[in-house]
Amino acid sequence: MNLRPHMKIEAKGTGGVSFLAENWISVQEARMLGRELGRSPFIKEFGFEDEKGSNWTLKELEKLTEELSQEPDEITVYFDGSFDKDSELAGLGIVVYYTLAGHRRRLRKNKSFRLKTNNEAEYAALYEALREVRELGASRNSITIKGDSLVVLNQLDGSWPCYDPSHNQW
Repeated sequence: MNLRPHMKIEAKGTGGVSFLAENWISVQEARMLGRELGRSPFIKEFGFEDEKGSNWTLKELEKLTEELSQEPDEITVYFDGSFDKDSELAGLGIVVYYTLAGHRRRLRKNKSFRLKTNNEAEYAALYEALREVRELGASRNSITIKGDSLVVLNQLDGSWPCYDPSHNQW
């Protein structure tokens, strides 16, 4: 999870001035920053905004950190699909890198089945990867997704429209 700090500073004889940082920082950096800035008598309000638009106080962030220590973090998903037109056999490969309890881990999986196109195989690979991430217990952390399919990546981020019904199903 990445956060942006926001604060309201107020000095004697002046009104409050609010600030929102442009840069995203990690939860650990946010906790350290919050502890330091919490000592200042001029800071009247202080908190963090996450990538989904939710706001967190330092106290809530400390509690969240305890809860998240039991969940996978720093998740990166690599996916790839392949398809043989003659046999209609598709294959997928996924790798999920994550941190759990301070240790870096890796999950790999390959699978084959029947589909109709290579793009469907790419979507199936991403679907399988996200299913594995959910089974790992990740529920609130950000995920970085990497793959070589421009169709899948650009349709997911909204850059390209998705007209194919089989893609919409995935």
